[in-house]
Amino acid sequence: MKHKYVRHETLGVVIFPADTDLSHRLIGRAMDYAEHEFGGNGKVISAGFVWIGRESVHVEGRSESLNMDRLPDDADVIKKQLRIASTEAA
Repeated sequence: MKHKYVRHETLGVVIFPADTDLSHRLIGRAMDYAEHEFGGNGKVISAGFVWIGRESVHVEGRSESLNMDRLPDDADVIKKQLRIASTEAA
């Protein structure tokens, strides 16, 4: 199943279904707000689409609503956060 993701430099990655009304921008704003409320100064650093398998993570695309691309290590970061054994990047 295809999901969207937003990666924040201090809060980690939020993954959410691609077939909802939630946008990368809405999630990114919520992450930035939460960071600010707790006194941090981190920011959203990447966003895109992700497919998660039992042993793999595949990322691709970009966020139009945030005007932001994915980073080369996004799949590895997501894999580490979800504790998945291997990754493949687009």
